[in-house]
Amino acid sequence: MKKLSILFLILLLFSYPASLYSQEVTFTEEHNKAIKSLAEQDTSSALKYFKDSIKKYNDAPSCYEYAKLLAVDKSHTRLTEAIEYSRRAVQQDIQNIPYRLLLAQIREDLFYASFLNIEERSAAKLEYEKILEMDSTCAEAHYNLGRLLQEDFLKFNRTQIKYQVNTSSTQLKRWIKERSPSIVPSLRASINQFFNTIGNFQTNQLDEDVGELFQKSEHHLLSAVKFKPAEEASYYIIAQLYIDYNLAEKALPLMIQLDSIKRMDKSVSMYLGLIYYLINGNEKAAHKYQNAMMLFGPEELEEFKFGTAKILLEPKLGQVLENLNPDEAEKLIIKFWEMNDPLYLTPFNERLLEHYSRIAYSNLFFSVPKRNITGWKTDRGETLLRYGLPLERIRYRSGPDEDRALKRNTWKSPVSEVWIYADKYFVFEDLFRNKNFTFNNPERGFSSSQFGINSHDEFINIKRIQFQDYSPVYEGPQFSVPFNTYQFKSQKYFHTDLYLTYNINTADSATLPEYFSEGYDMGLIVFDLRGKKTLNMNKSYPLINGYKLNNYCYSNSIAVTMIPDSVSMAFELMRKKDKGVFSDHFAYRVKEFKHNQLDISSILLASNIENGVNGNTIVRDKLAIVPKPDNIFSNKDPLFIYYEIYNLAMDENKLTDFEQEVTIRKIEEESGLGEILNKVSDVLGIGKEGEKITLTSHYKTLERNPQIYFQMDLGKYESGDYEMEINIIDKVTIKKTSCKARISWLNN
Repeated sequence: MKKLSILFLILLLFSYPASLYSQEVTFTEEHNKAIKSLAEQDTSSALKYFKDSIKKYNDAPSCYEYAKLLAVDKSHTRLTEAIEYSRRAVQQDIQNIPYRLLLAQIREDLFYASFLNIEERSAAKLEYEKILEMDSTCAEAHYNLGRLLQEDFLKFNRTQIKYQVNTSSTQLKRWIKERSPSIVPSLRASINQFFNTIGNFQTNQLDEDVGELFQKSEHHLLSAVKFKPAEEASYYIIAQLYIDYNLAEKALPLMIQLDSIKRMDKSVSMYLGLIYYLINGNEKAAHKYQNAMMLFGPEELEEFKFGTAKILLEPKLGQVLENLNPDEAEKLIIKFWEMNDPLYLTPFNERLLEHYSRIAYSNLFFSVPKRNITGWKTDRGETLLRYGLPLERIRYRSGPDEDRALKRNTWKSPVSEVWIYADKYFVFEDLFRNKNFTFNNPERGFSSSQFGINSHDEFINIKRIQFQDYSPVYEGPQFSVPFNTYQFKSQKYFHTDLYLTYNINTADSATLPEYFSEGYDMGLIVFDLRGKKTLNMNKSYPLINGYKLNNYCYSNSIAVTMIPDSVSMAFELMRKKDKGVFSDHFAYRVKEFKHNQLDISSILLASNIENGVNGNTIVRDKLAIVPKPDNIFSNKDPLFIYYEIYNLAMDENKLTDFEQEVTIRKIEEESGLGEILNKVSDVLGIGKEGEKITLTSHYKTLERNPQIYFQMDLGKYESGDYEMEINIIDKVTIKKTSCKARISWLNN
């Protein structure tokens, strides 16, 4: 009973102490004794005294207080009794707003306590409307009516009614047709099969009906904020309303207002972070999430930062994660987030922001406070945590003919949600009308399921194969630049010279000069297979720079020396003016060029090769090379081929003796490589000393590591993709090496 008394005292906070009674009231002796018992936390005695007062005098204050105490116990029996005493209080003092507020709240609680009370929720809304007729400034009535209308909006927005007729769903079929390119073919076939089993769906409401619910809910919630600006619940409810209607930007000023009122409030910071994230304010979102975490208690912070990540990683790491001690597990999780950051150029981790936002969204929309259920721990919450919001989310309710066919009342029908992704879909059901949607599972047997899909088992199978899905969200637009990498033997022992070249085409609408007017940042980041960062190169350029290929295209080359290894590499550009982003993260193998083994470098397809040193080019010995990283050439562009041969053996005359064969094949779209089109035997090369020589397919030289380059004319070839293969045979040792490159040729 102590718990009941504490909850009762909490309920008192929502009353009007200064204006509880609309008429002069004399309290009975029993009433006063009951209040004293409550102050002493003796709830049993308080209940007895209130009941005695009601028996003797049927006084409204005792009916009201007695009903409040009964309503703390949310059982159907207690609530039914509480509503009777609450009615008595209202009948005796019909202008008393707190009495009416309590009656409306008990009606609502009774609705959720049993399926037998389906009319009580509507009665609660009518009660709030009566209160507002009496006092249009009553914040509590505005809040509760706005909240109920918001629940109706969430229930009917994107909702269809399910009918028993075995025809396909026209709305979903239209959606599949519109979104077809973004859905994998196997899923399209699966969904079409799904259509044939679920029956016919038709839209449940006209768009204006849902819009009217939105407008009414918005009006009442904004009124609640106006008349009681310090009550944070109104802000959260209206934020949900705006977010679900794709109007997150309208929630921003309200949450900023709440943040100024409730400073140092973790929930306000968390949901303000979510709203910033939804409107692409990543940097501000990161700041607000950090503020929230600073206000978390130790256990709450541990769960938010690491508990949620352990759930995410469990299918991937399984027993490995369980065997780690807490410190080791935390280090592993931190390393996971670091290596999954899609943009190292920003001071925050976009993937981690997405994770935090998925948690915040789940907690805002999927929590069930009355049942102490945290949103991210629900079935929908875990699905969102792993795969983000679906491409489409549609809610279904059963139609009257299906209810008749299944011999059930409409109010007993489960509400279902279908979440459709590009490569999977899941069905959830609210079996007990308590807002806790669980995976659809017709094998449970205790409820008539709307769908014959076992999403519970499907989810378990999918997460074993695909534990997460994520597409980066940046503050600015995304753009593309062609880039390529080239590897050469380094003069430094057991190292490789790596060059990365990228072009910025200012004629492209996504990379116009004005977008770069404030400069841009470039990043090249490398991790080894153990997750250790071995390279972190960052450069800032005030304007578009590089070797000017023509009037609109600029080429840049970056040079680094690395130890041979398998690595993870990230190449990123970010404009300062609009935060536009190019980011490519990929697995990469840094080749080992051995000291005494015949080998060949990357084949470099270039726009120009000249003697001397020129900035923003690849400089190899005395040659400045301007690569064309997209490998696209036309008969208007010069095409130079450059590569290096290493460790040629010398004969007794101190000369190398090797054969070189350059072969070009056209790549057929369906059958792959076609017939050999040409062999290039006469090429122009340059030795270490810089002397120009004419090389044939079989030649000798003084240089063990010659640089080879030549200009090629493909003017007689038709447009298409070609593969160039260079084969080197050392005639002294009879050893061979080769390398390939791909050329896209446009014969204009």
